[in-house]
Amino acid sequence: ANVVDATSVLSIPPTLPSEEIGDGLLFMTPVVLSVLVFQNIVPTITRLLDYDRFKVITAIIFGSLLPLLMYIAWTVTVLGGGIDISSASESSMGVLLTCFSLITVAGSTLGGSMSLSEEFEILLGSNSKSGEEKQKSVDTTFSLPSVAIPIGIALVLAQVFSSNINETLKIAGAFGSPILYGFIPVSMAVMQQRQAKQDEKFSLVSSGENSNIIPGGK
Repeated sequence: ANVVDATSVLSIPPTLPSEEIGDGLLFMTPVVLSVLVFQNIVPTITRLLDYDRFKVITAIIFGSLLPLLMYIAWTVTVLGGGIDISSASESSMGVLLTCFSLITVAGSTLGGSMSLSEEFEILLGSNSKSGEEKQKSVDTTFSLPSVAIPIGIALVLAQVFSSNINETLKIAGAFGSPILYGFIPVSMAVMQQRQAKQDEKFSLVSSGENSNIIPGGK
């Protein structure tokens, strides 16, 4: 209610000197890359929704749109003077900011823990269960160890970086995301192509004709 014109807030030119804008973008890049980790939850969502294409697309679209709208509203409110960060702790706004922060962290932790738990469930069950039993366990629920491992890792990192939690975003964005979304998928595709050449029965087309695994060919 304290923001006069939201459009004017978003159209304000950068306040940084022009020579520092490039440095600011470079400094922000790891955080932007780390935002891509929302893709980790997509396989889990697909399984929970019984592989229904319409439901999965709807969940991904709205699940991605809502945080974006929240961030835009937050940016407009803060830059437009609707929220005074300096005095927020002395008013009811401080309580709302605390709740917002807790919900944000809890939601991110839930999504990340679910995706990691599924991976650990597969790894932990690969040596002790047959293929059928392993698939059944993954399709139903997660075991306690598979849930405890990612949560334990998160708690350890929270303690190590308790003085500045943003350092974890820098590390994840600078190293984790490029490896997870760049190096690993390419490596997997190359390995699949090699396997396809070695196995004559391997085919991606129901008609039996061979097809390039990577769109567009090699």
